[in-house]
Amino acid sequence: MARKSSNLELIIFNISIAAYELGVVPTVEEVDNELQFVGILKDFWSSYAKFTRTRYTIKLSDEPIWGTWKKGVGYTDGILGMLQNNEANKVHLHVPIGLKDPPGVFTRVLKEETYHILSITAQTSIITFKQNPTINGRCLFMLLASLTVALFTMCSGAAFNTNAITGTIGEQVNNLTDIVRLNKIPVFIDGESMYESFEGGIGKEFKAVYDQAKKFKLNKPVSMLDLMRPLQLTEHECSNGVMILGIRAIKLCYETVELVCSEATKRRVQTYVSPPFHTTAFLSLINPGNNESIGKELIRRDGSFANVMFEKGMGQINNKIANYNSKTMMKRATALYGLKTDWPIQDDSFQIRPLNLSNFALIFESMTFLELVILLCNVLYQIFNFASRRVKWTMPVSSV
Repeated sequence: MARKSSNLELIIFNISIAAYELGVVPTVEEVDNELQFVGILKDFWSSYAKFTRTRYTIKLSDEPIWGTWKKGVGYTDGILGMLQNNEANKVHLHVPIGLKDPPGVFTRVLKEETYHILSITAQTSIITFKQNPTINGRCLFMLLASLTVALFTMCSGAAFNTNAITGTIGEQVNNLTDIVRLNKIPVFIDGESMYESFEGGIGKEFKAVYDQAKKFKLNKPVSMLDLMRPLQLTEHECSNGVMILGIRAIKLCYETVELVCSEATKRRVQTYVSPPFHTTAFLSLINPGNNESIGKELIRRDGSFANVMFEKGMGQINNKIANYNSKTMMKRATALYGLKTDWPIQDDSFQIRPLNLSNFALIFESMTFLELVILLCNVLYQIFNFASRRVKWTMPVSSV
């Protein structure tokens, strides 16, 4: 994996990265018989290689993306199987931190992040639903925006403290327990609601919320695109539904919910958002190999890059920024969860068992690109609207 040197901090590491195709957007391309990342992924990994003093090669994995887990065996395929079988050192996107027996080790950065509870409230006491099979210009715009978010938010996981969640207008939802106490209907959004935390019951509050969703036959996550379908949310769900979301999904989700419920009922339906803060752990999965000294140095560089990226931004990544102490950060993370697991290098200061979460947060600044795409979609819609002589729509005013 690397050349030997008496000074590991100066050595250039050769690493392999397990990648996969997203299907809709190209991830890699072949140039001169070598695989290369494309677009923003190329920029990200170029920055990573420069900052961490590494050279990387790309290896594509087959379906399933993450890999199949077998008890007593671990991962046999996918990108996690490649890590476990020492075929790769890293994966090209940060993985969900709810992995069973994750191969390799995690390097992470602790950071404050915002999470919300989204409460759906009908503005009228009587709601009637009508099937609307057409996709108008407004739906088209929201559909494109939903697709864009789905493609560029699949990067890392986040942990949070439930006691920091504040309430909605009218009925206060101060924590997850209040969802059950107030007989609210939990609605999980695929990739944005930390679904595996609730399905796995990592705490009694999580299990209670999952059981509550199961009672209403909503114990499976709903995709953002499925949420766009008429009658996806019933009258009762529009009046009493609660979504648990990351800050990056809030704006799109509440506008989507308002759209779906308002379009279906032909009446104004409004959502309310409360902004609590939670402690977040961004995690990067890495297989450092069998050499303990090289492994620790590779982990230190990886953690240093992640720390600078999240705290300073991509534009500030350079050699002038001091590296942080990865051991200290790992101890903080271990203290946060109070849980541990084994990893190849036997050092208690690096041991951590991640929480079961499915939410993904951005690991690089793709939101600027997202806004540009949404703006372009809006312009295209206006052109389409003018050409079809439709009346220009107006987004409902939110209380957020």
